[in-house]
Amino acid sequence: MRTLQQHPGDLALLCCLLLLPPLLSHGADIPLGSTLSPGRSASWTSPNNTFSLSFTPSPTSPSLFVAAITYAGGIPVFAVDKNSGNLTLKWTSGSNTVTYFNKGYNTSSTGSKTLSSPTLTMQTNGIVSLTDGQLASPVVVAYSSNYGESGDMMRFLRLDADGNFRAYSAARGSDAATEQWSAVADQCQVFGYCGNMGVCGYNGTSPVCGCPSRNFELSNPSNPRQGCKRKVDLQNCPGNSTMLQLDNTQFLTYPPEAITETFFTGITACRLNCLSGGSCVASTALSDGSGLCFLKVSSFVSAYQSAALPSTSFVKVCFPGIPNPPASPSR
Repeated sequence: MRTLQQHPGDLALLCCLLLLPPLLSHGADIPLGSTLSPGRSASWTSPNNTFSLSFTPSPTSPSLFVAAITYAGGIPVFAVDKNSGNLTLKWTSGSNTVTYFNKGYNTSSTGSKTLSSPTLTMQTNGIVSLTDGQLASPVVVAYSSNYGESGDMMRFLRLDADGNFRAYSAARGSDAATEQWSAVADQCQVFGYCGNMGVCGYNGTSPVCGCPSRNFELSNPSNPRQGCKRKVDLQNCPGNSTMLQLDNTQFLTYPPEAITETFFTGITACRLNCLSGGSCVASTALSDGSGLCFLKVSSFVSAYQSAALPSTSFVKVCFPGIPNPPASPSR
């Protein structure tokens, strides 16, 4: 998804030019040089009144505006850029890039062809596919759950604000879209969803964000997704640091960081090796028979906690470690 946030009064001609081709059937409908400005109710509408381009207030910052294409009924649709051949979702912070979903172009079925102009397409029957002039036929990335169903509906793809990529469908005249597929089925597996040092879990079916222990506090109490911070930094510990155990918790690790942080060792060594490592801030020992231990030395750490996870993790804190209180039983 590409959205452009502008302060009122700023022009967003570049964004309009980027989004114009899928909106209008021919360039003569809108005079060359026309512009849209945030803060006004004007919009550009397609010839058959199915789509319109306008600026809408940002749901998180009402003083900012987002350029959006909307379908009849007011459902927002955003443009998605093509990737290098696969549908790839990445989390980026500074010079660090983590790939947490990669699917599509398969060299075993298409050979070693170099794609010239790969395009991600949502077909009218609900198939998400990858097309390119070098491919004899589209490569299927995913099937929507209502694949093959007909009717007066629109289908679209959107990279949502929570970092997940989804396929939707909406009936004409409806003011709501229905999710039909998501790239990452488990939202807590989306790297960085709960911010740095945030721990993702579930309250029923909804993902919630918290901190590893009471040695931490939310960076922004009004928005738990912005992660956590230590109440006392490790370099300022009044005494020694220690490793606090987190049961059924995994600090997420994806390529390329897994290459340099992966070891075959037992749970005790996984804890002690991180404690003695100056740059290590957390570790995870898998209990699935693999014998794998992941040491987290990056400046950004993302965690997932669930009773179903066969893993034990440790986070480095100033002594003493103060665990979170037990979760209240569900009613």
